[in-house]
Amino acid sequence: MTLNKSPTAEGLRPLLKRGLPAAGDVIADDLLELPGVTARATTRDRDSRVAAFNALLRQLLRRMTDPGLAVAAGMLFGERATAGNTLTERRAGAALSMGRDPDHFRKHIEPR
Repeated sequence: MTLNKSPTAEGLRPLLKRGLPAAGDVIADDLLELPGVTARATTRDRDSRVAAFNALLRQLLRRMTDPGLAVAAGMLFGERATAGNTLTERRAGAALSMGRDPDHFRKHIEPR
């Protein structure tokens, strides 16, 4: 089964390499135009929207309703104690937190 990936989901993939906070040059323009981002930005300039995007993504990660997925997503994006680790290390930690193999996690869980 092939997942239809939304432009928003595709825009998040490049953020995984470095983790959070996401640098302005990595965040896709369409993500910076999301209503939740523009509503939180103090001005219309890119720096303000980048700060708002990072704050919103962190908030969304904390508010995920599935506790197991919330921990894994936080680890994957470099929240908590995984900040500064490589994507491979963060992915392995996220997979372990869900009791999954890192390869299975990368192929089947991460795309969701």
